[in-house]
Amino acid sequence: MIPSAPFGSTGHESRRTLFGGAALGKVTEAEADRAVELVLRYDLNHLDTAASYGDSELHIA
Repeated sequence: MIPSAPFGSTGHESRRTLFGGAALGKVTEAEADRAVELVLRYDLNHLDTAASYGDSELHIA
């Protein structure tokens, strides 16, 4: 299991390894689904996204 630590004062225990959503900004829905499935399979629980990442937040939701 990947170690986790508190994420600031949010109360969220975030894995020390996270997924950067920038890679999802310009891929198909099917490609994004496969990537997110892999992230979840490896028990990552912190997916980062930002406005500059294109439509990444739409693929993660």
